[in-house]
Amino acid sequence: MACSSEASVGGGSTSSTSSVAVDSTSTTAVDSSTSAPSSSVEPTASTAVPTTAPAPTAAPTTAPASAFLLSTGIGTAAFGDTDDVVVPYLSGAFGGIATDSSATFPVNVGVDQWQNADGDLEYTAQYQRTVCFSNALCASFGGPSTADLRFTGWWIDEARAPFAETTEGIRIGDTWASHLGDIARRAGGCYSYGYGDTAGGIFLGMSSSGEMFNYYDDSTSTWLDGNPDPALVTVAYMEAGDLVRFLYDDC
Repeated sequence: MACSSEASVGGGSTSSTSSVAVDSTSTTAVDSSTSAPSSSVEPTASTAVPTTAPAPTAAPTTAPASAFLLSTGIGTAAFGDTDDVVVPYLSGAFGGIATDSSATFPVNVGVDQWQNADGDLEYTAQYQRTVCFSNALCASFGGPSTADLRFTGWWIDEARAPFAETTEGIRIGDTWASHLGDIARRAGGCYSYGYGDTAGGIFLGMSSSGEMFNYYDDSTSTWLDGNPDPALVTVAYMEAGDLVRFLYDDC
């Protein structure tokens, strides 16, 4: 027997990517056949050549402090902002675009409820765009047309630099024990996978390597909640806003 609930379609990757044409820049060569003007004055000393190369600038490992993950958006990018504003901002903060894909949900089943032709995916708008960045953060945009797409939600399920974090400092891979005052567990779960919320209202998925969050008891034919040790529970997923949902997940 399985517990059923809706699940967001994420995971830091997309099924397809749009191609981006890169304009080639021509380089004009300098004509070396032109002689330099002569000089009758002999140089008195040669210019010393540096013997030590400047140290390379290290790539940032953490996103800018202003680009915190929020329940209302990310940094200065708020849900409802247009994709042409949000995508460049997030790309600059999180290491560039990794994938960019789009989807259409043609079947209207209610107010702000649109489904795909198979009826197993649902979204808040008819047209949708997913942009994932090099640190595995993904952003969802939706609207009535491809020319009018607004920021609706985000998710992340991997820890890659530059690391994204909440205002409480929570990152993917952190233990529940290290943020006891900032994470509230939700009842239920799906075996070793549980759910919670940050103090700021961000939804979390958590994985336990110890006792399960939730399990089925054959003797009573009921689902029972476990009591996993917070030190053995890690943050595996974070999301906020409206995302594409799979309607028939088991847990």
